[in-house]
Amino acid sequence: VLLAMRGFFKAESIKRVQTLTRAGLEWGHRNILLYTCIVSVRNWIGNYYYFSEATTRIRALVCSHSFMNHALVNILITYLTDNWSTTHFEMAALVTNVQEGVSGIMVIVLAHISGTHMARFKMIASTNAAYFLGLLLLWICSQFMSTHIEAKVYYGAAPLIVLGEAGRSATLQEFLEDQYFSEQKERTSTEENYLKRLETRKEALWRHPWFLGALLAVLLPTGSWTITFMISAILVGVTSFVFLYGYSCYFVSRRIDESTWKARQDYLQIEQEQRGGGEVCIVTRGTSSSSYSPEEAQRK
Repeated sequence: VLLAMRGFFKAESIKRVQTLTRAGLEWGHRNILLYTCIVSVRNWIGNYYYFSEATTRIRALVCSHSFMNHALVNILITYLTDNWSTTHFEMAALVTNVQEGVSGIMVIVLAHISGTHMARFKMIASTNAAYFLGLLLLWICSQFMSTHIEAKVYYGAAPLIVLGEAGRSATLQEFLEDQYFSEQKERTSTEENYLKRLETRKEALWRHPWFLGALLAVLLPTGSWTITFMISAILVGVTSFVFLYGYSCYFVSRRIDESTWKARQDYLQIEQEQRGGGEVCIVTRGTSSSSYSPEEAQRK
């Protein structure tokens, strides 16, 4: 009897140990999986989201430009045909096509001026001021003047809007990238996931606010053109003020310094290697490899 009881308790003990071991393994598996998920989410957020005072102010301006582009500029022909008589449909199409053509030419002109004679910050500030004045003209005219006068005032507001659109295409994205690379220049390229983060963050800096502005243009109800002009003018005015107020935190030199240039160069070289290498020649100014570590000099 004693031997039977000892065998029974021994079997029960083994079963309890097995149950506890199984429960412990399941708990550890769940927690390891949860930890892996948390690490993956954290790494994803770190790769695609970057926040600083300078880039946040610029991205707010990008968001307002995206709203303007989708809520007004892309459908200007609809505004013209709504306010002009139907017999002027050909004129409305001609005006919008000429406006787009002039904007494309102005991008080249403004990019050349900002690269040789004027810092990008000054170019962005001046073109956004013109943008705001053009929107303000359209808002005031649609609110207080007749349709006949509003059509004539449009010819004065259109060049200002074209100047604002061209200024964004010529300098705003480059200025945003300058701020990002100037803030990243102190970090070494040997850090884990550094090169991946450098690439994905750089792309997301522009895409996230641009998408947000487009989404805002779709979701925000605008019952009339007057309300559209009012919202656009207020949005561009507020974000332009926020952008100008952050002047002290910007890198505003026309020429990018050596350390920032090095960060850009590292990014371009890695990007070219990931795309297959050798298909496109990246021309950079020559620098001596003596200032770099042996491993970095060999890689360059």
